[in-house]
Order: sequence, then C-alpha cells, then structure tokens
Amino acid sequence: MNRHLFINKVRGIIHVGANAGGEASRYDIHDLRVAWIEPIPEVFRELQQNIAHFNKQKAYQYLIGEKDESEVVLHISTNAGLSSSVLPLAKHRQAWPDVSYSRDITMPSTSLPMFVQKEGLDLSQFQALLIDTQGTELRILRWRE
Repeated sequence: MNRHLFINKVRGIIHVGANAGGEASRYDIHDLRVAWIEPIPEVFRELQQNIAHFNKQKAYQYLIGEKDESEVVLHISTNAGLSSSVLPLAKHRQAWPDVSYSRDITMPSTSLPMFVQKEGLDLSQFQALLIDTQGTELRILRWRE
C-alpha cells in the first residue's frame, strides 16, 4: 500500500514541522497548495529558498504548540534541525546516538487555530494536515487557549 495515497485525494496540505521542505517536489507534482510551517530561523530561510519556484507553496515561521503566546524553549538538533523539539531526546538517542542538541532558542508558541486565524488561511483549500514535531503532535491537536 502506498503510504502517500492520501495525496491524490486532496488539493492542499498544511505541513507543520516543515524543515527544509524535502517533500516540495512531490507536493508540486500533485499540484497541491501547501502551507509550510517551520520555526528554526536558518532552516526557515532554507525552506523559503527551496520552495520559491513553487507557486502554490508558502512558508510561515511559527513554532506551533498547544498554547498561544507561551514562551517555549526549542532544542536545536545537530542533524540539520531534523530532530529539533521542545522535548528532551529521550529514546531518540537509542536509535540515533550521533544526534544531540547543539543549542536552544526561546520563542513564542502559537496554536494551530491561532496560526490559521493570523494568516487568514481558508481551510477549505487544505484537506490534509501533516504534523512532524518530534513527539508533540498530540499536544498540538489538543490545543488550549
């Protein structure tokens, strides 16, 4: 079974935890509208460059979390930010012992509903939500004011 079968059934996707936008070409092949969300400043700039030639894709710099305007410490990982998280590495270290956190940044979190409101996204344009936030996916879905 193709794990990306859903991609043929949607017109748009909100991708939380975008990193550098590795899926951008695949999304473009399917002519998807994409709202990419990435919090790490230097990775966000790389994302912007990587999607610049895709007309239906736009990058947003936010740390999506469970609460609005709550200051959060984001631990930046040594693998180009791919394993960055607000959580400690924990069992991740067993699977990938070479990955560690190199630094921390503090930034405000924004709930998914507040992000949608702030950016004026028309949710009828987005039928899929992909969240890759290194263990905080359920927290994001359980947002609270």
